[in-house]
Amino acid sequence: MFTLRKSQGIPVFSNVAGNPKIVSAPDAPHIELMDTGCIVGAEILRTAGMRADYLDIYSYMIMPDHVHLLLRVKKRLDKPVTKIIGIIEIAITSICCKSGIILPNQSVFERNCIHDRILTKAGQLDILKRYIADNPRRYLVKKLYPDLFRRYLSITLGEKRFDSVGNIFLLSKLLFPVHVRRRWTQLEKDAYREVCLQMVLADHVMISPFIHTLEREIMKDALDAGGFIIKITERGFAERWKPEGKWFDLCAAGRYLVIAESGSPDIRRDMNYQIASHMNELAGYIAALPKGGFMSGI
Repeated sequence: MFTLRKSQGIPVFSNVAGNPKIVSAPDAPHIELMDTGCIVGAEILRTAGMRADYLDIYSYMIMPDHVHLLLRVKKRLDKPVTKIIGIIEIAITSICCKSGIILPNQSVFERNCIHDRILTKAGQLDILKRYIADNPRRYLVKKLYPDLFRRYLSITLGEKRFDSVGNIFLLSKLLFPVHVRRRWTQLEKDAYREVCLQMVLADHVMISPFIHTLEREIMKDALDAGGFIIKITERGFAERWKPEGKWFDLCAAGRYLVIAESGSPDIRRDMNYQIASHMNELAGYIAALPKGGFMSGI
């Protein structure tokens, strides 16, 4: 999947219209292409026809400021597939320039900035197809609830600083740190799971990195019971980061906050005991803080 981002100063590719609460109807979330977006779409389709012997374009979505393009390389190429994406970008820029939409020194897309994601696991194709198709709804939901998707940087909690995305006000609630010990017997695990559920029913918010299998089961119990989740992550938040899948909808419902220690790298890291232990310590640290002072630094 390639994501091609619009350059600053270039007219938007599309408008997003419809009602994000409607699934299938004329007023369901949809894209209305602008002039630039029409050129983008036409060039994608032209490329699909010209290069059908070695490329399959599964789906694409032309959003106001970016384009998602999901494709399959059918056989070995004599040049990187990113070169073909670059050719598409150049062709679109040339057409827009000749049409008077942009100036001769402008580029429709960010220069030397191609974002790609390679599918490596079974099931990812269907997930990304749904993600791309769901982009208009997600866009409208974020506009409807901007505060629930805001990226808060360097907020002060006690003597530490954190970054977060989601419902920041969950930090003002009573928090219960979920941490399962590996040495526990099955009876101890069962009893702890029941304790956690009772805490959820008593309006406590579960906070944890939710790494252990039982911790993830407890998280599911909490969500099924209508509870709220604060997830500690080892990964920081890039400028355009947002939760995906069910986490996106939980964010829109105000039931989710994801939080990382300020300065954490925004790339995925392999989990190990040291990282997991540190995140559990952070969950306990945040849960033990007095309520009321969490807005410092926002």
